[in-house]
Amino acid sequence: MSLNIEFNNRYAITKHDWRLNGSDVLVQDYVYGSLYIDEVILQRTGATDYSFTHDFRYSVTNLTNTVGSIVESYDFIYHGRSNCY
Repeated sequence: MSLNIEFNNRYAITKHDWRLNGSDVLVQDYVYGSLYIDEVILQRTGATDYSFTHDFRYSVTNLTNTVGSIVESYDFIYHGRSNCY
């Protein structure tokens, strides 16, 4: 199921890539953009939204909260390895 919503002045598609806990309760849901395949732009965890920022290779670089503070940073190195700070 897909739902068109507006986010950051462009249309995005809600892809139901979700995570459930042991009681089958929705824990996380993701919003994907239409710029490229699997462009994750928003993560909903409970009542909290987190935004993803990307670099020139479309790799996720930061996860920010609703006020713009960086919650996590990611650094991708050779052969798909990554570091999370």
